[in-house]
Amino acid sequence: MSTALPFSLDKVIGALMIGSWVNSILYVLEWVEVYRYYQIGSKDSIFSKLTVGAALAVDTVSVAANYGIVYGYCVTYWGEPSYIFFTNGALYLYVITTGVTAFITQTWLIFRCMRATKQYIVSILMALTAGAALAGCIITTFLIIKYPSAEERHRVINSVTLWLVASACVDVAVAMTLLWQLRTMTRTSAFQETRSVITRISRITLQTGTLTSLLAVIVLVTFLADKASNVTIMFGYILNRCYTLTLLYNLNLRSRIVVHGSDANSGGLPGHGHGNRPQTRPYTTPCQIESLGGIHVHRTAIVRIDEGTGAEDTEYNVDAVSTRPSSVQTKDLSTSVL
Repeated sequence: MSTALPFSLDKVIGALMIGSWVNSILYVLEWVEVYRYYQIGSKDSIFSKLTVGAALAVDTVSVAANYGIVYGYCVTYWGEPSYIFFTNGALYLYVITTGVTAFITQTWLIFRCMRATKQYIVSILMALTAGAALAGCIITTFLIIKYPSAEERHRVINSVTLWLVASACVDVAVAMTLLWQLRTMTRTSAFQETRSVITRISRITLQTGTLTSLLAVIVLVTFLADKASNVTIMFGYILNRCYTLTLLYNLNLRSRIVVHGSDANSGGLPGHGHGNRPQTRPYTTPCQIESLGGIHVHRTAIVRIDEGTGAEDTEYNVDAVSTRPSSVQTKDLSTSVL
């Protein structure tokens, strides 16, 4: 006699396992980025260092909760269909840590956005929206504890909607504010190579800024479509890690945005291609700083002497060093990337 289950194991347990696998991969990547950050960010502010440490600590608790949820379904209560219809205790911890991680990342991004754009009123509104998202998360956690049955998940619709919609709005708002600032910088820049750098940063801003907002919308839609399944939790696992990776990617981006301003370097003068390059002797002329809306790009001329022929290259880089010329207040160009 067949014993058909009143639910799909794929949606209840399978979704959790897939989410757990992806979550583990992203968590390892997170540690790699944290290690990289503490290598290149030794002179960063205490605020940034504490933000990274707090995000990693919260995410470690979140990963433990993730494993606890899967272990409960697959080991401790395996073969007990009634357990499927009640909320796993570790889920409470997962929900609250997801909201806290998002709030930490968004607070840091809003602060950096305010410094880069000087849009104080907009930044305050974004901070209030981020606070509303955290409040929605806390209310959701409380309601899940009070109503653990899957049949009562409809009670959290309003709080979940507030949480995820507000969170998505903050992500989009920060991205759009920075894009507006970058577009202004592009119009006022006198150098083509600098405009190329800004265009590249704009593209990265749009990509990373919309990723977390898109995932938040997916989590909300999957929850509203099927409240009894755990598909929404699967996407939630990914959303949690993506917030912290967004934070770390911003901090580590300064080591990646180094644009050599002549594409001619790869195919112009003899001995300056990507193939076998003869020995050269670099000489650096004093750097030129271009101020763009409060964000400064260093323009450095480098002269290499190759077989008696001098060739001048131009290098554009992001100022990420704490020791800066006293006459010029500089800001990291990486602050403009989500």
